[in-house]
Amino acid sequence: MPKTGRGNPPKHTQFKKGVSGNKKGRPKGSKNLSTVLMAAARDEFTATIGGKQGRLTKTEETTM
Repeated sequence: MPKTGRGNPPKHTQFKKGVSGNKKGRPKGSKNLSTVLMAAARDEFTATIGGKQGRLTKTEETTM
């Protein structure tokens, strides 16, 4: 009989291979908050500065 105890649960109660214990956990491909914010900061737009048009990112715009 295999050894059971702390850190060694019985085989019949262990998770099967390839199956997580958190079935409704984070979906694959979901992005965290910092990733979403960095993507938003890199968005470009056209701005007119001193009569000339140019493309700026949102982070460049906030430093002006």
